[in-house]
Amino acid sequence: MALRMISDKVTSFLAQQYAKRVAYELNQVGLRYEDLILETQPAFEEALEYAPKDVIEARTRRLKRAIDLSYKRKSLLDYAPNAVCDPFKVDLVPIIEKINQRDQEYTLYNMHNK
Repeated sequence: MALRMISDKVTSFLAQQYAKRVAYELNQVGLRYEDLILETQPAFEEALEYAPKDVIEARTRRLKRAIDLSYKRKSLLDYAPNAVCDPFKVDLVPIIEKINQRDQEYTLYNMHNK
């Protein structure tokens, strides 16, 4: 039991440090964590269809800006030093979760057809 408590504390500490590092790297190019989700996943493709246009446009602009900054080997802080980014803000994840729940319900209700 004591070993589990120690491992939980170590894991929690490492997770916090990892989250800080990821946030720092995402802030360098102005991306959010959900911008890193692959667009080829079926639930994500559907979530993009259901998402409001301003969310899709903002995501597209963030991706283009990140590509441009990467090409120029610059940081977002070089151009906008006072820019406040929230890398863990989510817009599409709730939509993806609803789609996954819907798909799970569909498979449960159709189990008898197999």
